[in-house]
Amino acid sequence: MYNMKQPKFNISDKVYHITPESEQGTVLEATYSLLYNRWLYRVTFGLRDNDYDYYEHELSETIKFKK
Repeated sequence: MYNMKQPKFNISDKVYHITPESEQGTVLEATYSLLYNRWLYRVTFGLRDNDYDYYEHELSETIKFKK
């Protein structure tokens, strides 16, 4: 039996990309890869923007500011 990791984020969670001063996004979808043993999240940053796919390490629950 395979032990799948629990997702860090859920659908509709508010997230930020790890780049400084990122806009707030919303998780639309979460997909797990058995091959890579990681979650991929589809995130939107607004109605006028495209959706983007990010791995867990590329997202944060808090905004990062430039120093």
